[in-house]
This record gives sequence, structure tokens and C-alpha cells, in this order.
Amino acid sequence: MLNQSPHRFLYLLIALVAFVTVVPVLEEMGQGRMILSIFYSTILLSAAYAVSESRGYFILALILAGPAFVLRWINNFLEGPWLAVVADVLTVLFLLLVAMLILTHVLRDEKVSREKIFGALSVYLLLGVIWSLLFMMVDFLVPGSFGYGQDRALTGAEMVYYSFVTLTTLGYGDIVPISPSARGLATFEALTGQLYLTVLIARLVGLHITHSSRRRSEDQEKS
Repeated sequence: MLNQSPHRFLYLLIALVAFVTVVPVLEEMGQGRMILSIFYSTILLSAAYAVSESRGYFILALILAGPAFVLRWINNFLEGPWLAVVADVLTVLFLLLVAMLILTHVLRDEKVSREKIFGALSVYLLLGVIWSLLFMMVDFLVPGSFGYGQDRALTGAEMVYYSFVTLTTLGYGDIVPISPSARGLATFEALTGQLYLTVLIARLVGLHITHSSRRRSEDQEKS
């Protein structure tokens, strides 16, 4: 059972929207690594809050999110590439757990509420963040996995941009996957994004129709 306090998914959604929209702008002003760490930390904290009602899952979340949080900030000062990779792996595992728990709540046979919609949107944005981290790991482990006409590694904000362009199947073509692993991840993300929206909309519409019918039946019985 997930956190039943109000706005448990709204805070996460706000953090994710801010991450996607604000980080690219702030990175142009410098200190991109520090900015990413701040926003990743915000996402970790708001995601942990979203699952804090379930003690077991909350403890598991802390086991994954705590070290990821610490390693990410240590990396800002020690600049160890493998520290960033370990932090990214733990962050991916943590966000996958959170996304699974929220999605389970969203698809549950309950009335479609604002929090359920906030949760559904949060999962969609979490997918984009998760894949951006996977792309960064692939680019680190297999240098040159992505081509975009410049002789330097892609920044974190650029990976976030590429991830969401792939998730939404916009396909601008300014960044392209080159290595087989990068192409496989990009293909899987595009399929996941489309299937998620298709299944989610069908489920939410079905829940809305079902509960609307139940409410009408109860009203008729009372009258």
C-alpha cells in the first residue's frame, strides 16, 4: 500500500517536470553536474515519499536511494567516473521500484482520482529519466555509442533530452544511437513509451466507465 497522504504523487510529478524543463536551461549557465545532482536528489526524496506508507518498500527504497544519494554528491567533489556509474545503477533500480509500485496503484480497480492521474503521469516521466541514466551508462561503458556531430561526450541534460525525444517517438535525428546496445535501448524505450500510453489510457477509461456505471446503479437503487 502506498503513501495515503494527499499530494503524494503530485510532489513527485512537480519534481520530474522541473527536472525535464529546467535542467537544460540551467546547464547552459554552467555547473551542469551540480545542477543534475540537485534535481536527482529532489527526485529521489519525492519518490521515496511517494512510497513511504509501505514500511517494507520504504526500507528497500532507502537501501537503494540512500547510497545513490551519497555517491552522487561525493562524485561532485572526487569526480570518479565509476562512482557516477554505481550511483546511476542504484538510482535506476530505485526508480524502477517506485515506478512499479505507483503503476500498481494506478491500475488498481479504484475510482479515477487526481492522485491516480498524477501517479500515471509520474510513471511516464520516470521512464524517461530511467532511460536517460541507462543511456549515460552505455555511453560511458562504450564510448561513441551516440553520434551528434560533436567531438565530446554528451552531457547529462543532453541525455535527458534524447531520452524523452525517444520516449515520445519524436525522432529529431540530431542525436542518433550508433552502437548495438544504444540502438537496442532506444528501440525498447520507444516501444515502452507507446505501449504504456495505450494500456494506461485504456485502463483509466475502463475504470472511469465501470465506476460511473456503479454509481448510477447505486443512485437508482437508492431512489
